[in-house]
Amino acid sequence: MKTPELTYIVTSYNYGKFLNENLESLCQQWTQENPFNIIVVDDGSKDDSLNIIHSFSQKYPFLSLLTHPGNKNEGLINSMKLAINAVNTPWVAFLESDDISDILRFSVI
Repeated sequence: MKTPELTYIVTSYNYGKFLNENLESLCQQWTQENPFNIIVVDDGSKDDSLNIIHSFSQKYPFLSLLTHPGNKNEGLINSMKLAINAVNTPWVAFLESDDISDILRFSVI
C-alpha cells in the first residue's frame, strides 16, 4: 500500500443529519492505490454527530475523530487548528460537513 499524501479535514458542529452521506462519500473513494487520511473534528455537537463520527472511525482505520478537551464548542477556527496540527501528510483538503465528495482521482507528482 502507498503512503497517504493527502488528508481531508471535516469539521462538524451539529451536522448529524448530513454526516453519514458526507463521510461515506469520502470513505468510498479510498483505495490502496490512492490512500488518504480523514480527520473529523467534532466541535462539541449536541446532536448524534459524535456517535456517527465514532462509528465511521471504528469502520475505517484511515478516519480519525478529534474533539476539544471536555468536548467543548471552540468554534471553527480552533477546530481547524486542532485538525491541522494532527495532519501528517504534505497535502490537505477541506470538505464541509454538509457537502458530499464526488469521485475524485488525484495523483501527486
